[in-house]
Amino acid sequence: MVEKRVFDTLLANTLRSEPSIRIISLIDREGLPISFAIKSRKYKIKPNTLGATMKQAYYPMDNYAKNLKLKKPLVQIYLLEEASVLLINLGVAILSIVFDCYGWPLQPQLFNRLFQRLKPKLEKAYSKEDGLLSKITGEKEEDLMDMISEDNISKILQILQSLSLGEVEQLLVMDSAPAPEIFTNISEKFDAFTVDGKNNILSMNPNYGPEFVACTKETLDIELSGLQSLKAGEVLCGLSYFANGHCIVNGVMGEYNKERIYGFKIFKDWSIGFKKIISPLYAIVNYLVADFASELSMNFIDMVIYYTDSVESLKERINSYVKDKDFTTARRFMERAAILSVRNEKYLEAGDLYKWMGFTLYKEGEAKKAIKIYDLAAKNHEAGKDLEKAGEDYQDIANILMNLKKESEAIQYYNQAEQIFRKAGLSDRADEVQEAKDNLLRPYYEQFKQFIKQSSSETLTIDYFIKKFKLSEELVVLIIKKLIQENEIEGEVDVHKGRYTKRRISTGRMETQAESAPSGVSGTTSINLNYSELRPKLNHIETSLSSMEKKFETMNIPFLKYVEYEKMLDQKQFLEHKRRIIEEKDSFFDAQNNNLRCFICFKPLDMSDDLSECPNGHKAHQSCLSIWIKSQDACPVCDAPFFPYVLRTTFKDVNGSIGTKAQNEALLTEMKQKMAKLSKEVERLQGVNQTLKEMKGDNNDYVDKIMRERELKGKLQKELKRRELTIRELKSMIKLFKQ
Repeated sequence: MVEKRVFDTLLANTLRSEPSIRIISLIDREGLPISFAIKSRKYKIKPNTLGATMKQAYYPMDNYAKNLKLKKPLVQIYLLEEASVLLINLGVAILSIVFDCYGWPLQPQLFNRLFQRLKPKLEKAYSKEDGLLSKITGEKEEDLMDMISEDNISKILQILQSLSLGEVEQLLVMDSAPAPEIFTNISEKFDAFTVDGKNNILSMNPNYGPEFVACTKETLDIELSGLQSLKAGEVLCGLSYFANGHCIVNGVMGEYNKERIYGFKIFKDWSIGFKKIISPLYAIVNYLVADFASELSMNFIDMVIYYTDSVESLKERINSYVKDKDFTTARRFMERAAILSVRNEKYLEAGDLYKWMGFTLYKEGEAKKAIKIYDLAAKNHEAGKDLEKAGEDYQDIANILMNLKKESEAIQYYNQAEQIFRKAGLSDRADEVQEAKDNLLRPYYEQFKQFIKQSSSETLTIDYFIKKFKLSEELVVLIIKKLIQENEIEGEVDVHKGRYTKRRISTGRMETQAESAPSGVSGTTSINLNYSELRPKLNHIETSLSSMEKKFETMNIPFLKYVEYEKMLDQKQFLEHKRRIIEEKDSFFDAQNNNLRCFICFKPLDMSDDLSECPNGHKAHQSCLSIWIKSQDACPVCDAPFFPYVLRTTFKDVNGSIGTKAQNEALLTEMKQKMAKLSKEVERLQGVNQTLKEMKGDNNDYVDKIMRERELKGKLQKELKRRELTIRELKSMIKLFKQ
């Protein structure tokens, strides 16, 4: 059994890979959604409504195939005022996609990847052993599964490829003949069939028989009301593609006697491409525009231009809209031109178009939208290798954010602009941005400096700075490094571990000859502190870490490199502890070489604390050592390994002695009482835990039972629908026989 989440993942990944897709769904033959993904909450539609709508939208194609004997229906397309709908027949299911106009046509590569992953899942989900599809629909299982054969998938991909082929033929035949003569001319000139919104025939070619006329009513009913739940405007055009090569196209042509005029035409070879298929309808609209134009028919003309014009033609139209100060329409065509430029890998052209869009949006007060568009402009200019323009785009975004009083976000874009300019070798432009950025950062420099100096903690996390000053991690690191560079504060920033440490690593040379004592005996010391050997190791690690940190900032490091980096950081920490122990040897050890301070936190050892020691007797706070051994496996004093030894824990009172016998006995009695109470509490909690486990087991069984019953309910509902349909058909037959 294929789980629903498998289909959910496939559809969600497809949705993310194509920005123009609003809704993508997989609908079964009964109109029930198998899976669906919606890009935004603003496209509010319930799953069952979506399933019913898509099943109804698919119906005309099925109707044409049965009545006109056009073999298998493959693809159904609806072009609406604000979006497009694509329905693909996969036999066992219907793949439906609603996408924004600017994404037309969706690229075949997108579907090629999707079909490769979807096909085996559908075959498994609807196998003979697992599926009930043939029983529900009455169709042969083999015929349904054949729809996802390699041959049919190949034809579907060819249809999708044909949507971007050909040129629109300007068949403009302006005629002022009155109706109905003008409709007769349409039938003769364009081999077309026209009806009004009530399915009254206005013109008809002998090529169209009564079966075709009967099918148009179902098509019109759906196009007039069936897709309203998508809230994407009226249907302007519909196209149905079939396996034998036929394509039926229809669209809104104008208005006559207060009724819409619809034109229909059949093509026997859809491989000629969308633009040639749409040309006759485009010509009819122009043919009728003088006397029968309507708002929808003018929208149809606008749609054809939008979908079929080249970038050059679109630019000419954009210029005319700009002259008329119709910036909204101009931006719509600019977006389309930019998309086409990206598809043709003309990134500089796309970048320029996006930049102009961003400029007009900002001038009209749409600052947030302008920032998104400027960002697209920058990315396309970068892809087109024009780094100067990309830097200017980021600089423009920063300036907009400054006007919005969002200084912290502005700094990030100034930073990007500076990096781009320096990469392009434009040092003057980079210095200009750097100066603007420093002016913004200057107040933060002073705030950071005061905060660090006033803080009693030796180590501060980067996250703490981010929350306190509401800046990004990149800016926090930049400010701290700048303060260190200008000697305003001391310390270092560890980007990898996300922290700032006040202590600066000493670079002075120091050699200490330490006394040695027999190792392996508690209370004695074996100190391995040769600084002349330590310094070169530490220098080498610091150099390597610095080099690897730079790589981490600019590229993805493989996992093994990451592990190596972690090990080097741990080794550096170990050697730094050893260095400090050497530097502070006189105050660290007594005359017997016992350490007087914790070798991890360097604070004095209070004999009332819980202490632990390494195998050679070097002591540390128990809490400090429990943290240390998570990343280190040896004592920094003598290099003795902590494992497989068991850490010894010592307990001492303030005076360093056990105390009186009476005190000890009283303490022992008190401890025994506490232990007894704790034992009872542990037993109680264990009982509660066991009860919870049993309840969890019962709950899981109950959930499994509900899921099984829910699945059975779904199957029974489908079976009920099938039987109700059979009953209705039998009643109709009985009624017929009685007549």
